[in-house]
Amino acid sequence: MLGRSRLKPLADQVIVITGASSGIGLATARLAAKGGARVMMVARNAEALAAVAEEIRIDGGVVDTVVADVSEEEDVRRVVSTTVQRFGGFDTWVNNAAVALFGSVEEVSIEDHRRLFEVNYWGVVYGTLNAIEHLRHKGGAIITIGSILSEIPVPLQGPYVAAKHAVKGFIDVTRQELDMERAPISMTLIKPSAVDTPYPDHARTYSSSQPKTPPPRYSPNLVARAILTCAIHPRREMTVGGGGKAMVLTHRAFPWLFDVIMSSGGEALQKRDEAVGEGDQPTRDNLYQPRRDGDSRGVSGLGGREVSLYTEVRLRPGAAIVLTGAAIAIGFAVANRVSTGRWFWEEEPRGWRRLVAADWLHRRRHPIADWTDHARHRIGDVAGEAQYRLGTAAGEAGHRIGSLAGQVETGLGALAGGAKAALGGIAGAANRRLGWLAGTAEAESETLAERARAALPEWTDHRRHRSWW
Repeated sequence: MLGRSRLKPLADQVIVITGASSGIGLATARLAAKGGARVMMVARNAEALAAVAEEIRIDGGVVDTVVADVSEEEDVRRVVSTTVQRFGGFDTWVNNAAVALFGSVEEVSIEDHRRLFEVNYWGVVYGTLNAIEHLRHKGGAIITIGSILSEIPVPLQGPYVAAKHAVKGFIDVTRQELDMERAPISMTLIKPSAVDTPYPDHARTYSSSQPKTPPPRYSPNLVARAILTCAIHPRREMTVGGGGKAMVLTHRAFPWLFDVIMSSGGEALQKRDEAVGEGDQPTRDNLYQPRRDGDSRGVSGLGGREVSLYTEVRLRPGAAIVLTGAAIAIGFAVANRVSTGRWFWEEEPRGWRRLVAADWLHRRRHPIADWTDHARHRIGDVAGEAQYRLGTAAGEAGHRIGSLAGQVETGLGALAGGAKAALGGIAGAANRRLGWLAGTAEAESETLAERARAALPEWTDHRRHRSWW
């Protein structure tokens, strides 16, 4: 199924986010809008929803809102139809809305217990089924916010733990059934560790102390990054926060030890020193009705880590490969040092090392002398190569110059011969023309002389008989 999912780039997506008026949902909406996605924000609190949506629009984001309660299936259907009308559909659906209870299983009323399931479990069911109907043919992603409590139990949050376990089971089965149909839908379960959100501030508590999430806590922006990464790269599931992953692994490997730790210290880790009624905590219980919203961070000021090395590795598989390779190399070097008393580069080369890197390993024993010899030989090689190349270039240049001189000489000879022949031709033509002119002049002279001789006697007789007086 994950291989058949072709998810769009974030900037080309329309993303629906439930529970978007605070906490992880609000952080995700802000980050998605900043990345160019068009966002449909869904929550019960109309006033807070309008305020945060306007803030995102001022920052240049494209968002719209739907006031809806995900525990009502009709509201969820209205979210889908409104998104289709506003944006033409959606590409990613994020099941994020949730409520919280703090109290022992015996203390929590059945009514409150059922209400939590209506939001945390049935809200996911309604959202997932409606999203599948829309994405079945076009493809897309359905991302559900679970918790590390989907895999481990903690005291005082029994209904929440049960609902998150149910959500994990529902998502896993739905993923398998979609795979059977070969539907192009990516199903992802995000499992955050404790996060610095208004989660405990919004919770209904049965204790006299105000609740809190146990450390280590992480920033909601870290979870938002994981959600948007899964919106463009199909993932089956992802745990956010190395502290939570360590708790899950401890529970799997040593369940009895985990139970001892939780039963002895779990309650203290989830209670603050302030008593209920101090501050504004009672005004923020939103189990049945929305109260104060609009914050992505908790009001307790406990803070959360902005970076998790474990999560960064999960978000960047390439970095995970590099770190794994480095860890293996370091482990091999340390194991070799422990077993032989020497680092592997201090040993005489043998076996595969003699074939692969014997020369390098040998030189490591005398690095300065070997590096000097190597540099001297290398410089000599470079100088010889340069001399050879210069000689070759000089010979080729001489050959080219000689060839060019011969070509010039031949050209000049041909030009001189051509000029001589042309001048000879001109002289012959001039000589012939002058000869013809001379012959013509001579013939004309003889004709004139003959005429003069013929006319002379007649002129003489005339002069003789002419009287001058």
